[in-house]
Amino acid sequence: MERRLTQNQRKLNRAINEYRLQHQQPISRREFDLNDPDALKKELPARISDDDPRCGVSSLQKFVGEDLTKKSRDKLQQQQMSTWFDKQIEEHDRAEASRKHDEQ
Repeated sequence: MERRLTQNQRKLNRAINEYRLQHQQPISRREFDLNDPDALKKELPARISDDDPRCGVSSLQKFVGEDLTKKSRDKLQQQQMSTWFDKQIEEHDRAEASRKHDEQ
């Protein structure tokens, strides 16, 4: 009798756990958006461009002197500096070779 009761209890617990796994996922909960670990990855940034329609006058998202293209501009400037540096090295090498040639 006791054995049958424990078996029934185990079956009931298994059935409850199966139901929980199938029908009570965290995604289906009403407040999941509050506890979503990937919420920041899914959200759009506060402002995408200067013409973002979500940013009104009182949103405090547009500031005078702000540079939204800083990353691309910095990358371009870095490439430009690298090119200039390579040209300077070439000029220096040519001048050195010319000086050595003149000495001989």
